[in-house]
Formats: sequence, C-alpha cells, structure tokens
Amino acid sequence: MDMYDSLNILAEGRQSECAGLVSLIQRWLAEKGFADTGQNPYVLKLIADETIEGDGYAFDTAENGGEIRASRLGGLYAGAGHFLLNAQIHKGRLCPGAKPVISIPRKKVRGMYFATHFHNFYHDAPLDEVLRYVEELALWGYNALSVWFDMHHYTGLDDPEEVAMVGRLRAILQKAQESGMQPCLGVLGNEGFSTTPDAQKAQWKAQNGHSGLPGGHYHVEICPNAPGGMELLLQNREEVFRAFLGIDFKYIWIWPYDQGGCTCEKCAPWGASGFLRTAPRVAELARKHFPECKIILSLWLFGASFEDELGIFAKNFKNEGGYADFILCEPDWRTGKLPVREGEVCGLPVVGFPEISMYGCTPWGGFGANPLPGRIRQLWDECESDMQGGFPYSEGIYEDINKFVISRMYWHGDYDVDAALAEYARAYFGGGVAEVAAGCLSGLEHTLFREVQDPNRIMIKNPGRCKSIYDALSKCDAEMSQKMRASWRWRIVYLRALIDKEASENDFYATPACREAYDELTAIYHAQNANLWVRPPTDDFARLLAEDLKRIIGY
Repeated sequence: MDMYDSLNILAEGRQSECAGLVSLIQRWLAEKGFADTGQNPYVLKLIADETIEGDGYAFDTAENGGEIRASRLGGLYAGAGHFLLNAQIHKGRLCPGAKPVISIPRKKVRGMYFATHFHNFYHDAPLDEVLRYVEELALWGYNALSVWFDMHHYTGLDDPEEVAMVGRLRAILQKAQESGMQPCLGVLGNEGFSTTPDAQKAQWKAQNGHSGLPGGHYHVEICPNAPGGMELLLQNREEVFRAFLGIDFKYIWIWPYDQGGCTCEKCAPWGASGFLRTAPRVAELARKHFPECKIILSLWLFGASFEDELGIFAKNFKNEGGYADFILCEPDWRTGKLPVREGEVCGLPVVGFPEISMYGCTPWGGFGANPLPGRIRQLWDECESDMQGGFPYSEGIYEDINKFVISRMYWHGDYDVDAALAEYARAYFGGGVAEVAAGCLSGLEHTLFREVQDPNRIMIKNPGRCKSIYDALSKCDAEMSQKMRASWRWRIVYLRALIDKEASENDFYATPACREAYDELTAIYHAQNANLWVRPPTDDFARLLAEDLKRIIGY
C-alpha cells in the first residue's frame, strides 16, 4: 500500500471557487489523524471538465497522486468525497484507496431538509459546526439543502431573536451554495407569528369532516377566510421573503400541515380547500422575489384527519397557471408506498420526503444514533421508480448514518445498504474495526424501537442483541485511534449501545450510566434548551412531556 506524508491540492482553473473544498479536504484528513509533514507529497488535482455530465465526476490515479474532474462544483465535492471516504490514515500517514471511476448520479433531486426549529442541532449548535456539516453533505453527493424559518417562535420580523435566526439561516444557505448545493426554503400555507390577532386565528377543532387533529399546531396560524386573514398571511409572507433576498433559491416548498391548517367551515378539508386557496398566492409572491425558483407543493399528512382528503385534493387541484412544479409526499409509514405516483397529479413530477428522524423511537435521537438501513431499503424498493429524488427529513445529526445510506441510493441507484454501512464505518471509524462496526450498525436498527410505557420507563421492543452489540462495539472502541474514538460520530453510536445495554438489564429504567450518556449526547447535540422531542430523556422529561401533550391536545 502506497503511503504519503503530505498532500498538495491543485485547483486548476477554479482556484477561488474551490478554496472552501481545498480547506475541507485538509481539515477532514487532519481530523482523522493525518500529520502533514511537507515531505513525500500526494498531489490531488481538481480540474474543470465540461465533458462530465451534470453533477457527475471522474476520478483517476496518476503517479504520486490523483485527479478529480467535473463540470460543476458539486461534482468536484462529490469526487472529493470519493477520494476521502476511501482514504485511510496509518500512523499519521495518508493511504489513498480510491479507485478510478466515472460516476454520474442516478437521481436529479438529491436534497436534504434541515428542520431548523425546536432548538435542535440546526437551531442552536455553534454555527461553525452546522456549516461544516453542510459541507460534508456535499461530499456525499447531496445537491440541495432546504431550511425552514419557523415563524411561531417570534413576535415578528423586528424580534431580535428572529433577526438572529434569519442571519443564521442565510449563513447555512450561503454555505450550501458555496459547496455546490442548491438552496431551498420551506414555508407553510398559513403560518403566523406569535402575535396573530384572535380574529384572524385558524380554527383547530375536530369539526366539518375533520375527525381528529393531525398535530403540530401552535394556535397562531391564520385562517385565510377570516376577515383580513389572507391579507395578514400574505403580508407576513412578503416580509419573510424580503428577509431572504439575495439567496438564489432553487426550490420553495409550500406545506399544508404540521404546523398549519384550519378546520373552519370555509377551509375544510384544509388540504383540498383552504390550502389550495393560499398556495397559489404564496407561490406568486415567491416568484415575485425569486423568479427562477421552482415551487414544490407538499401533501404532508393528507388524510390524517379527513377521510379521502387526497382524493378531494386531486379533483380540486387544477394547477392554474402552472404555479406548482413538483409534488412532495412521504411514503406511507405502514406500506412504504407513495400516496401518488409520478405524473398522477396534473402531470407533475414527484419528490420524496423519507422520514429518517422519528421512526420507531421517542424522543427522536434521545438515545444516540438511529440507523435504519432496512427501512431505507424498503422505502427505496417501493418508491424509487415513482420519484425524481427527495429531501430526507432531518431533526439533527443523530440520523447521520441514515443520511449517508440515502445519499448512496440517490447517487448510485440500487445500492446495497450493507455496503453503505461498511463504507461509512471504514471512513469514520477506521478500516481495522469497519467490518464489526458495520454489523453492529445494522443490529442497532433492530434494538432501536421504543415504547414509552411511562416517562421514566421507555421499553426497548427487541432487546435481545443489546448486550452483544455493546460488547462488540466496546472491543472496537479499544482498538480505534484516539482521533476516531473521540469523534462525535463514534460517540453517538457507542453511547446508543451503552444505553441499550444498561436499560435492557434494568427493566428499561435509566441507570446512572444511562444518565451520564444522556448528558454527553445533550452536549454533542447542543440540546440544552431543546424541545423534549429532540433531546435525550433527562430527568425533566416527564414534566416536559405532560406540558407538550397539553399543548397538542388543545388548551
């Protein structure tokens, strides 16, 4: 195996554009233990090549080095990912392992959605950590990043906390653009600030055909059919769009529920009536400020509280003037099937919204990493032919493994999830433990699923392998380099196994070791002020759960 003691990176014809990528490659290797001495260099060339299709790249080896060729910046990032993910560090020396390849992505839309709310990682972590995470997604081949400005947190656009949040979101979107990704923004059909007057507030009751409430309502949403409601809704939306001027949005989503909706007589069923009244007006404003953007219309939670809401929507939605460009929908959690197929709704293409954050476990990410390779494989098999890609729904960094597995699917198509786990483990935990660690990542899916029997006793439904997984990962921990062992990616996997083992041996009550692990996870996530759904179940979990259930139920 060839080994090198330094790295020279040459960006031919794209020096200024590639400055961020050059720095990322250097930092990535240093974090894995590479000690650049300036001697015996490996020369990596980043080359603009218009013959490479779309976001694709070509990697080839040369004497004492290699070269990445791409026509787009995103292709260079993906090619650098191929180089880095296959490199190993041995006693401070670089051991390149990337093989020559020409690689073109399978899916057009390879997006990621950051749920920038609830004081989760994206909302509260130091900005530098979030921006670095954005760059790593570009290495995995993601080409779009969507964020959401959650208005209900704020009194208005003059709220000092709102000003800070807009600045934070702009920085995240700008970093995405600098990394070859397309910036996107999610908006809700009728969201409002916390100061929405009572006269314009949406109704949120089981009435007018709505048999229940889909959840995620903050009782400050706006009824577009109330006197002055549509005017207030559009005024708010105009102000928010103005706050993001200068960002070249590729896609803007318009979202119906969670949060959002109104069940008054004129709005019900919301997804097929009130929502269809607001969406064209919001789309018109979006294109006024961002003329090149594409509009994605979401079907999230259609049918959750109103029978045949999707069927009524399909009859009522005419896409007048072609205001919508895509339909976004999530697979059914029971069958894994998309509710609509490509072209079924006014001929529009479909993008998916795979749920990688909440599935099978509450609180989300509260116990560490939540690998779902089998679930992802199932969704892919059911939905791949009916979508042009998608935006996985992310509430934090604890689903990092899921993001990686999906990135392989979006890029390569029919990709073996076990191979993806092995690739991830080798890159982030080291080749010496990769095989065992990858097997444990798969096993952690089986021990993930929880049932909250009471706030202090969260039962693991399939605890049989908890101890064996912990024992195997403990051996890996002892064999890994100090750099790898200290990384957050390893810690959230190891802590998950520790919590599972401890709880399964204590009738599913938290032990002192569990509580220490919860504290460490809280620090990794920067979740000290997070909503209970996106933080570890620390000692105040029972109180927070009771408070939030009261809010969800109503008043």
